[in-house]
Amino acid sequence: MMDQSQRAPLIDSEVGMSDHCTACLLGGAIGDALGSAAEFMSHAQILDRFGPVGITDYAEACGGKGKITDDTQMTLFTAEGLLRGQMHHYRKHSWTHARQRWLELQEVIETVASDLWTCQEWHSYMEDDGLWERYPGY
Repeated sequence: MMDQSQRAPLIDSEVGMSDHCTACLLGGAIGDALGSAAEFMSHAQILDRFGPVGITDYAEACGGKGKITDDTQMTLFTAEGLLRGQMHHYRKHSWTHARQRWLELQEVIETVASDLWTCQEWHSYMEDDGLWERYPGY
């Protein structure tokens, strides 16, 4: 039996918490984009459409391949709200306000980014074009 000193660390000490959080959010977005084509399917329907191996690549869903859903959008807005809450000493309802902004922006986002919802394009768009700064409340 292995003792504690022989176990690999769960978190790489060379990688910062910010990188771990970013990887977690990106992994969730990728999983969302992969699974969006089967989101409301039964196991039998998934097998029928994708075969016994299941989903192995992005499939047509939400108007394209590799598009994230509202699940990823709400996750990102909730994470942003939690960060704002921490920055402001856990201001009450920070995550609620972030989700309200998500709801208010749905029409704007659909107009501005209707063709930019692949994981790669979403990440680039958010990072390079400063999407967060474009809307009221920021």
